Amino acid sequence: PQGAFELGALGPTSRLSDRAVLEPDERKRRGTPMTLLYTLQDGAAGGTARRVMAIATSLQSQGARVIVSMPMGAAAAPLMRRLGVDVREVPCLRRSRNPLYYVGWVLALPVTAAALARIIVRERVDIVYDNQLTQLQPALAARLTGRRLVWHLIGLHEPALVERLFFPFVRRLADRIVVSSYARGRRCRDLHR
Repeated sequence: PQGAFELGALGPTSRLSDRAVLEPDERKRRGTPMTLLYTLQDGAAGGTARRVMAIATSLQSQGARVIVSMPMGAAAAPLMRRLGVDVREVPCLRRSRNPLYYVGWVLALPVTAAALARIIVRERVDIVYDNQLTQLQPALAARLTGRRLVWHLIGLHEPALVERLFFPFVRRLADRIVVSSYARGRRCRDLHR
């Protein structure tokens, strides 16, 4: 998205469709549109969902095909569908403050990753777009299916301990890491040298 910065150079990126990682050579040769799977960990109809809707409609206007996955019964699903976004609801636990949530999250991780992998294969997805530091399911699905993964780190809300636990997965699995601000990029560099 405009205003995001790629980790490393930390210079402004252009539109997503202009990035080399997002235009696989095979799709270019065939003249078919790029297909992007954008994954949402929680389907609340708040700021993140609104940002995703803006990104999805922008990419669609540029000729890309965008699929958004979110938990079953998510509040944002009808809003996105009204805008013409292809929404796929997957079995996924929504975030909770209940400590038992984390046990369920670990147990549900392979189920959600498998559901995403099925979407990736069936819909011939080129790029998987992950937007949460702790959202491993899309990263695993991308790895299982051999697809490219863009991991967008947003905000500074995760405790440093959580970031230290999850960032090695980000670094290992992502083809590109994008951050939402210079502050986010500096934090990544400072914590993960």
